[in-house]
Amino acid sequence: QTVQAPVMLEAPYRRAALDRLSLERWKLQAGDAMLHRLEGFVLRAASRITCLSSFMLNEVVRAHPWLKLAIRDKATVIRGGTNLSAFGTGIGSDEARAALGWGDEKVLLAVRRLEPRMGLELLLDVVGQSVSPAIRLIIAGRGSLESALEARCAALGLDDRVTFAGFVPDEQLPLYYAAADVVVMPSVAAEAFGVSSDEALASGTPVVAPPVGANTEITGSVD
Repeated sequence: QTVQAPVMLEAPYRRAALDRLSLERWKLQAGDAMLHRLEGFVLRAASRITCLSSFMLNEVVRAHPWLKLAIRDKATVIRGGTNLSAFGTGIGSDEARAALGWGDEKVLLAVRRLEPRMGLELLLDVVGQSVSPAIRLIIAGRGSLESALEARCAALGLDDRVTFAGFVPDEQLPLYYAAADVVVMPSVAAEAFGVSSDEALASGTPVVAPPVGANTEITGSVD
């Protein structure tokens, strides 16, 4: 038996509060106690436990401190990765922009599920405070916050500077990464690995990410 711990860890948690971009204020809700006990049972029964990052391994241990020794004895960190031939295409920025019909603006790209822990509300606020109208933010992805983010964008007067690209097919993602000037990972919590960082770096595009979750295990390895 092998347990992919990050998948199992998310279900018992609900967002209670964020304390300085950390998980310190997250708490287990009473209604999820049964799921938490079930997770502990599976962790005890598994012969091996795999995690995508050291951060997630520590989160598993933090969620089940009474199993700490058993978890660390059975756990292995197997980091994620990306397909270099798919994203390291060598396509230049000008060629990619022409294919996508983008202009000459400086483009910040966020490839994210539109969910609370992704920090996209903060990213919109930052773009709203930017003095340069030549900066365009493109958000690729879908999720439960889509309508709320669009409303926030309108309230900030950013409709002409922010593009919601929706779901981007896999075959087009390399073009988006290659065309962008910077990829932004504005995570505020629970970044288990950060595959978008991997994909962007494979495309030759720099990444800006806060030291949240496993972000430092990817972006911390480059300047």
